[in-house]
Amino acid sequence: MSVQSQAGAESKARPGRAAAPRSGRRSPRLLLASALVASAVAAVPASAQAPSALTTADGVLYQSCVRHPVSYAANPRSGNWSLHLSTTRSDGSPGPFVSLSSHLGDQSAGSTTLDFCGYGDTAGVYAPGRYTLAATLSWVDPGGITHTEQLPSADFTMAKPQTRTTLTLSDRTPKPGQPIRFRVSVKVQSPTGWMRVPDAALPLRLRVLARGPGERTFRPLRGGAGVYDYGGTWSRKFRWLGTLPRAQFEAETRGNDLLAESTSKVVRVTTVYRDASSG
Repeated sequence: MSVQSQAGAESKARPGRAAAPRSGRRSPRLLLASALVASAVAAVPASAQAPSALTTADGVLYQSCVRHPVSYAANPRSGNWSLHLSTTRSDGSPGPFVSLSSHLGDQSAGSTTLDFCGYGDTAGVYAPGRYTLAATLSWVDPGGITHTEQLPSADFTMAKPQTRTTLTLSDRTPKPGQPIRFRVSVKVQSPTGWMRVPDAALPLRLRVLARGPGERTFRPLRGGAGVYDYGGTWSRKFRWLGTLPRAQFEAETRGNDLLAESTSKVVRVTTVYRDASSG
């Protein structure tokens, strides 16, 4: 008997056995795939929260009140919370601070300002330099227990404002033996333009430098150093000897802990010799 005939005979010998239904059971592969999908869905939290953060950019500590912007994102676990932001300079001195709270209607994420301000719209006691911004978050749970956590800190720099130095001479074509007055003035950068140097930023030193024909570098002019007065000006009279046919001068503001240094434009002087025939 052939194999095909034998299979047919066996099928006839067991008439009561029916083919297994396809819809009653799932294959092991389908069960594993369903379990993996369910596990992946269950791993996603119901309410994901962004991480707490502090961000701020570098700024300029003008000699006026500076409100420096700061962005923050806190994640209190209740509606009763407070957030205290503070700054510390690299030398350990305290900087400005600000406190936020749910009781004041503040948002747990947003922006605020650190006010580098003192009396009379000035920068007060604050000085330029490197600062560290820190924040402490406190919140009260439904059981009345207070929880405290620190947000990641952020570093930023408050730079010195720029200065602008100007040198003028009473005469740039002097004759030998003629007196010349040197005037130096300085202005300081502000958010609205250039302003006079505040008294709180003084003393501020300066010097005048000179360069003769063929010289590559400027050298300090004897008697040409001093301290700006309260108006941010300085002047001194010199007698032009006329030993050089030409010379160049520039003024340099030395800077201090609050203000940056700067150098004026070069001023050129040409000696005018008397015509011997005119004498």
